[in-house]
Amino acid sequence: MSKFDKIRPYYDAEVNDAIRASINHPMMKALMDFAYPNVEESVWKEQLLRTHSIRDFQINFAYQAIKKILEKSSDGLTTSGFEKLEPNTSYFFISNHRDIILDTSLLNVCLHEHGLVMTASAIGDNLVKKDFLINKEKIETLYFGGGTPSILTENDLQLIFDALKERFEFADDIEITLEANPDDITDEKLLHWKTIGINRLSVGLQSFNDEELKWMNRAHTAAESLECIDKIKAAGFTNFSVDLIYGSPLLNDDDWQKNVQTVIEKDTPHISCYALTVEPKTALAKLVNTHKTLNTDSEKQAHQFLLLMQRLAAAGYEHYEISNFAKPSLRSKHNSSYWQGKKYYGFGPSAHSYFPSLILGDPPRRRWNVANNALYIQSIKKSILPFEEELLTPTQQLNEYIMTSLRTMEGLDLNYVSENFGQKFSTELEVQSVKYISTKKIKFENLKIILTNEGKLFADGIAADLFF
Repeated sequence: MSKFDKIRPYYDAEVNDAIRASINHPMMKALMDFAYPNVEESVWKEQLLRTHSIRDFQINFAYQAIKKILEKSSDGLTTSGFEKLEPNTSYFFISNHRDIILDTSLLNVCLHEHGLVMTASAIGDNLVKKDFLINKEKIETLYFGGGTPSILTENDLQLIFDALKERFEFADDIEITLEANPDDITDEKLLHWKTIGINRLSVGLQSFNDEELKWMNRAHTAAESLECIDKIKAAGFTNFSVDLIYGSPLLNDDDWQKNVQTVIEKDTPHISCYALTVEPKTALAKLVNTHKTLNTDSEKQAHQFLLLMQRLAAAGYEHYEISNFAKPSLRSKHNSSYWQGKKYYGFGPSAHSYFPSLILGDPPRRRWNVANNALYIQSIKKSILPFEEELLTPTQQLNEYIMTSLRTMEGLDLNYVSENFGQKFSTELEVQSVKYISTKKIKFENLKIILTNEGKLFADGIAADLFF
C-alpha cells in the first residue's frame, strides 16, 4: 500500500461551506491548473459543488490533484505558484470548518481536527506559515465553563485568547462569558477579564443563606455573594448572570423568596435557577441514603418554582427557558444556541460539540471528548483528538427538537416540524397535545405548543410523552 493509499480523511457532514470557500480561493485554482491543465475552471468548479461530503471532495478531487502535483514536482509546489514546501515542516490553509495539513516529509494529506486544542497544542510550533490562514470562521459566542475557569491566571487566559483569535474571527458583537465563583472574584481579576475581552460573567451564587451555603459545601459566604455582585457592576459589567438553587432541605419558602428578591433588588440582568438534585454516587447521595441528611421534597420544589416564576415575571424578567430568566435583550446568546440547534465546538476533556447537517441527506453529528484528563493530554501531544461521535437519526433529531423547544417560551413550532420532518409528525404532535391543553398544562398559539406555568412543572414528562 502506497503512502497515498493510507490517506483516510474524516467524513464531514458540514463541509458545504468549506467546499465553496475552498474552490474560490486562488490556491485551489493554482492547484487545479497544475494538476489538470486541460480542464476548464468552470468544469472542475461545477464538479466540486456537486460533491456531497468531505470524503467525496478529498478523494475525488483534492487528493488526486495533490497526488499528481507531488508526482510531477520534486521540489514542492513552486511550479504552480505555491510556496515551496520545505522538508519536515507543515503548511496549512483553513477552510470554514477544517484544517488541511500538508506534511511533505511524510507526503501525506490529512484532515485535521478543527479547534483550539489542536491549534494550540497538537499543531503548535509546526504552523510556521501563518499567511496560509484564510477564511476564518466567525464565531458569535465564547463560553468558559465547566470546572472553575475563574482560577485561570491572566497568562492562561491570554494564551487561550491568542490561540482562538488565530483560528477564529470574533463577531463584532461577540458574547464572551466566563463562569466564576464569588470567592474568586477580585477587582484585579475583573479588570483583567474586561480588558481581555470577557463581557459577560456567570456567577455560581446558589444562595444568600450562610447555613445553606455551608450545607452545600460552598467555599463562599452570603456576604461574599452580595459583595461580588457590587464588584461586578462597579467594574463596568452590564451583562452578568447569577445561579440560584431551590428545593434544598434547608430552604423554606420565606428564605427562597428573600433570595429571589435580593437578585431583583441588585438589578441582576440574568438569573438561572435549578432545583437541587441528588445524583447517584455523590457525597450528598451517600448522606441521604445513610439518613444523615434529608432528601429533597418534590412538592416543595414545585411550589418554590411557581413562586420563582411569579416573582420574576412581576419584576419584568422574561422566562425564556425553563431554568433561565432575563431582562429584555439580555438572554444568554450562547445557551440559546444550544436550544436553537446551532453548531458549536467544545474544547477540552468531556467537552461536547454539535455539527448540524448542512448538506441534504447528511445527518447531524454530536461529538464528545474523553473525560480522562491524562488520556486527553497525552493524545493531544500525539496530535490525536480522542473523542466519540454519534450520527443522529431523524427520529432522534425530532425528539431533541421536542425536548428543547418545549423548554423555551417560544414553544414547539408545528410548522417547523412539518417542514423539516413531515406533516404526519406535526399532525400527530397536535393530536397528542390535546390532553395537556384540557388540563391547562399546554396552550396552543399560532400552531405552536407552549407550556403553561403549570406545565413547566412537568416539562420533561410531557416531552417524553410526545416523543416518537
